[in-house]
Amino acid sequence: MLNQDLKKDYFQGFLTNSGIKEAVGDFSLDQEDYEYINVDKRKLFITNLTICIEDNAKLKFDKYGAETKLKKGIKLYYTSSGKKTYIFGEEQSVRCNRDWLQYSCDLEQISFNNNHSFLKIKFNFHKENNQYIILPKGEKICMELNDDFSGLENQTFHLTGFLMKI
Repeated sequence: MLNQDLKKDYFQGFLTNSGIKEAVGDFSLDQEDYEYINVDKRKLFITNLTICIEDNAKLKFDKYGAETKLKKGIKLYYTSSGKKTYIFGEEQSVRCNRDWLQYSCDLEQISFNNNHSFLKIKFNFHKENNQYIILPKGEKICMELNDDFSGLENQTFHLTGFLMKI
């Protein structure tokens, strides 16, 4: 591929459920999947996933957000040739704020007026693991939610990367 002009197009988007990007609600009875499916004919190279958890009180290490207790937790996977590959959660799902510390991600807690908190979790796949998550057309990346998240103010899953034909 030397001496070839590889055209990359910047990509950003959210994992969604029926077009909804805010992952707040009671998903304890039925699993809800927040996903992004590559519909482009080019391959999608995902470089980063940023999870933002917003709550209206100080965050606690043993809760998810400020007061939410998760029983089943959350899991993240992508598909390749229809096969699931878990990034986190297959063996132990994330059930509280401190569970993020067991994964290769950056954590940042931001507070406004001492009573409104944000937890920003950033997975940098290329930097941390020296590889991208590559989604050919029709493949997806998906967050599985199996608990009650209605106590959160907001929760979103933002992707960045690039599209490229190879």
